[in-house]
Amino acid sequence: MRNTAKLDKNKDRFLVPQVETYNVPVVLSFEDTEPEQLAAMNRPGLKWEEQQIIIANIRDRLGEDRFTKYVSAELMLGTPTQTIATYKENFKKLLAEGITSVWLNQWVLVPNSPGADPVYQNKYGVKWMDKVLEPKKQLHNPKTVREAYDLVNNTNFAKGPYVWSTNDMTHEDIVAILIAGRLFRTEIIENKVKKRIKKEWSNNRTPDMTDIVENVFAKAQSMAKEKLKIHKPLIEEYGFVFPLDENMNFSFFW
Repeated sequence: MRNTAKLDKNKDRFLVPQVETYNVPVVLSFEDTEPEQLAAMNRPGLKWEEQQIIIANIRDRLGEDRFTKYVSAELMLGTPTQTIATYKENFKKLLAEGITSVWLNQWVLVPNSPGADPVYQNKYGVKWMDKVLEPKKQLHNPKTVREAYDLVNNTNFAKGPYVWSTNDMTHEDIVAILIAGRLFRTEIIENKVKKRIKKEWSNNRTPDMTDIVENVFAKAQSMAKEKLKIHKPLIEEYGFVFPLDENMNFSFFW
């Protein structure tokens, strides 16, 4: 169980007791931390500097160890004007605040939502593609990616329209960011981030996560390129995306 909350003033009064009393993990919903991207989403909210104050209040009340253990964040992915560069800034900011686990929600088309407006989509070049939703059970050990796509194509797997690309982000960019999000949650990267945080906080400095973020994204972009060499022709042939991890299992985060 976890509690998801969008930050607003005094939100710490509600969130901190959830952790202190029930050990319920808290997921802070930011959608994005960059003003231009939030404006393009038409999502007014607190400025990042105001959010930092609230995060600091939560961290001070919980203590650094419980904060890094129980507090994570979620961001929207694939919304207008987002780019690889702006997403790196998101991660640098959140990691520097001690939020080591960041979950990404790829933008899905919802009827009657502002994003469903054709004028809005044309303005930002938003394109959609069906993506397989998490199956109730894994496929029966497909030996190749093509076999996996063929099995899904001949099975009643649920699919939904997710953002494929925008004027500012290719599909490869989106896949790379999903992979980066997964890599940041691996033990080796989390430990590296926590070590950096502990060292800098002990010296009353804000951690600079630039090198860690750049290295993770470089690896993620390389992985995305290699994956899509195999997936792209199959996506074009079958008309849907079926993300698979290195072990040929379904993984929304590739």
